[in-house]
Amino acid sequence: MEAVLANNAEAFFQIGGIGLVVYIVCNFALRRYLAPDSDVFEQIFDRPIFGTITRAPMHIKTKYFIPWVPSPEYLHKESLWVKTLFWGARLGGTVLAVGIAAFLLSAIYIATNG
Repeated sequence: MEAVLANNAEAFFQIGGIGLVVYIVCNFALRRYLAPDSDVFEQIFDRPIFGTITRAPMHIKTKYFIPWVPSPEYLHKESLWVKTLFWGARLGGTVLAVGIAAFLLSAIYIATNG
C-alpha cells in the first residue's frame, strides 16, 4: 500500500483528469439530447450550488456517482444513446472522485513520510 501511494500520485491525478473529461463530454451531450421539460431531465440534473448565476440545471446529481444508487425511474423509456451517455457521465464522475481522493491521500502520505 505504501509503494502504491508513494509512487503513483501523478497517475492518480491523471486518472481523475480522464474521469473529468469523460464526465464533461457525456454530461454536455446528455443535456443536448434530453428535452429540458422531460421527467427524466428533472430526475437526472440538478441546479448548481450558486443557482442565482444560471437558471439551467447543469450537472448530474451527485447521488448518481455512488454505485448502489439506482438510475432514475424514467431512464428506461429513453433511447440506448441517452442511457449510454448517462452511464458514461456517471462512470466519469465516479472515476473523477476516486482519482482525486487517491491523489490527495498519496499527497498526504508523501508529505508526512517524506
